[in-house]
Amino acid sequence: MVRMKRGNILHDTIIIGAGPVGSYLAEKLATHGHRVLVLEKKADVSGEVCCTGIVGKECLNLLSIDNDLILRTANSARFIAASGKSLKLCRNENVAYILDRPALNRALAEHARAAGASYLFQTQVTDIQPDSNRVCVRATQQGKTRSFDAQVAIIATGYGSSL
Repeated sequence: MVRMKRGNILHDTIIIGAGPVGSYLAEKLATHGHRVLVLEKKADVSGEVCCTGIVGKECLNLLSIDNDLILRTANSARFIAASGKSLKLCRNENVAYILDRPALNRALAEHARAAGASYLFQTQVTDIQPDSNRVCVRATQQGKTRSFDAQVAIIATGYGSSL
């Protein structure tokens, strides 16, 4: 268990979840001098993902990632109704990009680490308790219960989280 003196908070922000949103936020906050800790239940960021890596042009520009993460581009979409009827929308320019999700997760985590964020893997958050001047995040890591204090906790766990 992490023990701290009263009033001495080790992290400004704890981010729960090391997916694209969690790592993106970690990088931005760390770049601005915040002490950031990212807690992730998986063993690393490049494992199995539950969502695709399809993003729009604006998102791609925002992420500042290498073009080698782009697997395909798209300038059209087809919508198919249950009746079997379909509608195809087309543009002259690319509007969507299909990214290598495990590589995207790795790249964003590397950017966050380079900015000063810290990561703890195989750490399952079990409880979040806000207080008047801090938030206490409780988690299990290798069968042991740990507590982490911060000024702010951000839940970036994605779909299916119980938090």
